[in-house]
Amino acid sequence: MKGTWVAVVAAVALAGCGGHQVDRAAWSKELAAGGTTVSDWSKYEQAVENICAMDDPSTFLAVALDKKNPSMRDVMLGYKYECPDRMDRFKAGLKRVEQANGAASLACDTPAEQRTQDQKDLAEAMGC
Repeated sequence: MKGTWVAVVAAVALAGCGGHQVDRAAWSKELAAGGTTVSDWSKYEQAVENICAMDDPSTFLAVALDKKNPSMRDVMLGYKYECPDRMDRFKAGLKRVEQANGAASLACDTPAEQRTQDQKDLAEAMGC
């Protein structure tokens, strides 16, 4: 399993979501295809349940994208198998992160003298 996957998601522990049968064999196969192996499924599933329980996973997703661990593929598979009924939260959270990253990139890429006040503030906060 990728090094800090369980540690990262365990750090954001909230209430679990559960409530349905999970096909571990299929999930494991998809994870393995991407290079991830799970040594303790009980802990892994609990960690994924904690992510699934988040009303807005944007902050978790932003950190995961920045650290590249866990991969967005692994997080998406977690939603697919553990809480498919909450996949919309994953997609909405990822969209919010992408919009924020896009705004930051635009602010940094815009010449200082052409920035709007919002872009100036964002560029200052980003240090660019």
